Amino acid sequence: GQYNLLDSLALSIDIDKLKFSEVTGFFTQEALTDSNRIDLDTDLEIQNALIESGELFLRVRNYIGIQARITFKVEDIYNPSGQPLRQSIDLDGTDTPLEVTIPLNDYNIRPLTVDGKQQIRYNSRIAIPSDEEMTLHLEDSIAVRVEMRALTFKEVTGKVDSIIVDIDPTEQEIDAFPAEMKNLSFSQVDMSMLLNTEINIPLYLDLQIRAYNDEGDSAVLKINEQLIPNQALVIEDAEALLNIHPTKITASGRAIANGEGTIRKSDVVEGQLFIGVPMIFKLTEAVSLELEPQKSSAVEDIPDELLSANIVAKVNSTLDFAVNVDVIAARDSAWFDGSGKLDTIAKLNISPNDTSTQYLDFSQNTISLFKEDIFIKTDVVLNSDGGDAKLLPSDSLTLKLYGTIRALIDLNEEEE
Repeated sequence: GQYNLLDSLALSIDIDKLKFSEVTGFFTQEALTDSNRIDLDTDLEIQNALIESGELFLRVRNYIGIQARITFKVEDIYNPSGQPLRQSIDLDGTDTPLEVTIPLNDYNIRPLTVDGKQQIRYNSRIAIPSDEEMTLHLEDSIAVRVEMRALTFKEVTGKVDSIIVDIDPTEQEIDAFPAEMKNLSFSQVDMSMLLNTEINIPLYLDLQIRAYNDEGDSAVLKINEQLIPNQALVIEDAEALLNIHPTKITASGRAIANGEGTIRKSDVVEGQLFIGVPMIFKLTEAVSLELEPQKSSAVEDIPDELLSANIVAKVNSTLDFAVNVDVIAARDSAWFDGSGKLDTIAKLNISPNDTSTQYLDFSQNTISLFKEDIFIKTDVVLNSDGGDAKLLPSDSLTLKLYGTIRALIDLNEEEE
């Protein structure tokens, strides 16, 4: 073919879709920033939380091969001075992972709530030097991994759900039930527990109160209700505990916090147990109080001429139940089981709220019993005709005794 050398050749090149995988030179670039969030996995709706222990872990890997400085800032975590957490990390241009651990002791968290989720916001800012020649691998990036590890809190303010607070065990020794009262059954007892705490979040009790006696018996009451701090908790059906005539009562359990307020790791619930009066016991039938026999030593100077003694007993009882008293004597303490001879020394029948005067006559035979060692046993029977009997702190039973004696006097002996 033929070519005209005086003509021209037009060449057009389209580079609209040109891409670079690597660039070398000097770069003037605004700092690169990136933002992200960490979701808090907790049942607490935190307004503010003081961290007792824990750490923020950063793992940075440089895949683009440049020297740079990353400034890492967490907007919702504050240091003890009240400033947002900030940490700078220098990258050396290699892809060796760089790990940084930031202790969070005594830091505060104030998370952001978004769509019901609590989140911690953070951002990273990468600054590239402009006065150094460097090569950028543009298909790669700087990878940053962020973790919050092993967080525990000293104090949390917000809305808490099912936080458990242990109740310090409390123990009450009981010495108000002598053995002679073991036949009494109480129908109403005034028992309460005062629980003290500085927690200002509604608390729900899961409490167990146990009673123990010396025979190995026990009884338990379970309490599940809301606690009103510093207000006495009335314990219903407490007679179930006292009817085993305990020597010890214990209370233990936990309080469950649900609601808004502040709770601290050091918070405790402390309790005091109170047993008060009146105590009301039911006498469905006559109840005997078992009193131990007492030894009475011989009275050697009782004259044989003493014929009788008359004792006046002035009764003053504020009890609303009857009391019958029998005073019995025996030469041997084993005879009170019915195996030997018993002598009745005196009887008193005291009516409810009795203010009567009663008379006791001691015959010569009765008086002669005291000339030798004897054992005296007092049988006390309580009776309210099947009704409830109330015992008040002011109740009392008083007996005032005085008397006269009658003796045989031989006037002839006086004249001699």
